[in-house]
Amino acid sequence: LDLLEGLGDAEGLAYALNTVGTAQLRSQDAPEGWVRLHRSLAIALAQEFEEHAARAYTNIVSLLLVHRRYAELEGSCAQGIAYCEAHDMDIYLSRLHIRHVYALLESGQWDAAEAEITAVRQSVSLTRLEREQSAHVQALLDLRRGNDRSRAYWSETIEGSRALSLDPWY
Repeated sequence: LDLLEGLGDAEGLAYALNTVGTAQLRSQDAPEGWVRLHRSLAIALAQEFEEHAARAYTNIVSLLLVHRRYAELEGSCAQGIAYCEAHDMDIYLSRLHIRHVYALLESGQWDAAEAEITAVRQSVSLTRLEREQSAHVQALLDLRRGNDRSRAYWSETIEGSRALSLDPWY
C-alpha cells in the first residue's frame, strides 16, 4: 500500500485497498478494514474505475452480511445496485441482489426476499456460482416458510450429493 501511494498508482491502490480490507474483515470486524474498503470505493468512483467500484460494493455488502450489520447493508446494497445498473455491470448486480435477499431473509422480510429472489433467478446472466447461491437462498427461504418446494435440495444436501462450491459470501 505504501509503495502504491508513493507511485501515485490510483488503480493499483484501489485494488490493493479492496483486497487488504476484505482480507482483514474476513476474520474480524476490524475498523481499519472498513476504512480501507471505503477508501478503495471512493478512489474507484472518483477515477471511474467501474470494475473496482463494483467489486468494492460487492465486498462491502458481503462483509456487512458476514458481520451481520444489516442496518448498514441496506444503504450500501442500494448504492451498489444503482451503480451496477447504471454501468451495465450485470455480474455484480446479480451478486448484490442475492446478498440483499439473504439480508431480507435474515431480518424477517420474507415477502420482499421472495419477490427479489424470484426476479434474480429469472435472469439469463447468472453464472453457475450465482445460480447455486440463488438456489441456496431460495431453499433457505422455503425451509423457513415450511414450503416443500426445496425438499429435494435439502435431501441432497443431507445425503452429501449437493454442497456449496464455496462460502456464499466470499
